[in-house]
Amino acid sequence: MPARRRLAALALLFQTSCGLAPGRQSTRPRTRLAAAPLADQLEAKAESLKCPFFRRRFLDAADAARQSMAWLAARHKSILGFMYTPSIEAPSHAWTREETLKAIKTDFMNRYYVTGKLSLDHYHPRCFFDSPDPDMPVRSPEVFASALKGLFDRRSSSLELLEEPRLMGNAIVAEWRLAGRLGLPWKPSIKPFVGRTTFTLDDHGLVTRHVEEWSLPAWDAFLAALVPSLHLGAAPAPSIPELLASRVEGATALRERWPALTR
Repeated sequence: MPARRRLAALALLFQTSCGLAPGRQSTRPRTRLAAAPLADQLEAKAESLKCPFFRRRFLDAADAARQSMAWLAARHKSILGFMYTPSIEAPSHAWTREETLKAIKTDFMNRYYVTGKLSLDHYHPRCFFDSPDPDMPVRSPEVFASALKGLFDRRSSSLELLEEPRLMGNAIVAEWRLAGRLGLPWKPSIKPFVGRTTFTLDDHGLVTRHVEEWSLPAWDAFLAALVPSLHLGAAPAPSIPELLASRVEGATALRERWPALTR
């Protein structure tokens, strides 16, 4: 599907599924079918078809619509009503810094950025999450984890540590490489990039801040996936062996620590 048609389809899907009709609004009463989400309408149409071939095509289209809406929800959780802040203020448990470090290592083993499998017990209920993503920040571990579940295709996406997460005072720092595909029906590839996450801990060993740095701006990462033919922005992050071979011990800035990013 050409890039322009993909973007137009996403826009139409967003309008239809949110109950927004493009163009002039009709004053006639809306039927239940007309007001239903696009995927439900496609499935209802499939049930009315006798031809197995066309019935299968409509069911495939309904599945694609649901995948697209899940991705839109992940990208725009605040717009689609996924943004909320819990009323719980007091931490439910206390951990040592080493226990939280172990939990974060486990989360990386579970590719939490791809799967949404986050050790929620180690996060403060109002933990602050921020990154270059324009839909951030949020103040809820549940919202953050829920959004991640629909953003990337789990089968073809990877989250790899460049080195073991390390304790630095009251924080844990992890540096990683992300590559793969978005969770859209046509599975567009994302430009591989390197990131650094700083997990700030409170006196109870809970993560109160989860702040990311990326080796490229957010517009570059997502535009390259949706319109790859433009070839804009930074080059893709090199492979893990290339990055490790270029590591500069003691450097603090992301690109200075991994010079292969600038070659």
